Amino acid sequence: MYTARLSHARAGGCFVSLEHPDPNSKTSLPSLDEIVGTWHIIRTSVPFWKDKRNPTVTFQKHSDSTSTTSYLENSTNYQPSTSTKIKTVNGTDSPVTEQQGTYEWRGAGWLKVASSSWEILGYEKSGVNAWLFVYTPGSIFTTGGLILYSNSKEGLSEGALERLEAVFAGWKHPKLQELVVSMYDTRRD
Repeated sequence: MYTARLSHARAGGCFVSLEHPDPNSKTSLPSLDEIVGTWHIIRTSVPFWKDKRNPTVTFQKHSDSTSTTSYLENSTNYQPSTSTKIKTVNGTDSPVTEQQGTYEWRGAGWLKVASSSWEILGYEKSGVNAWLFVYTPGSIFTTGGLILYSNSKEGLSEGALERLEAVFAGWKHPKLQELVVSMYDTRRD
């Protein structure tokens, strides 16, 4: 089971990471290659998703031809709750080299003016199933919060969800508790 560690304060917020209790564990943050693919947003505290359904983020890895730096292109897809139309938001995610597991997001097209950061707080892969737990402080268009992704539309196994909920219950930092309490399941059909 993972435990939460408050590692540093940020302006108006905090950063937390999930640590494996066994110091000999080989658990680490995922590489770009492990993030590639489609992830379903299954639980979040971000209000933006309340009136949306079937939210997913698909990451593709790319390399900059002028340097050795790799980055992710992402496509966020969702449906308004009362429509069958699929809406898409595209952007790029560049690793912040000083902070492993932290990415800088920049919108594409008319959203190029928008940027935000996001930090991987936890990751676990067991066989073909994986989850990714992220904190984002938000952007000029959305408030920040916690997001739990699964590579399966069905979400997490009961065991994985119970382990995460035990970690959440142990968080004593007021801001984190506020975000955890406000988390809700997204609508998936």
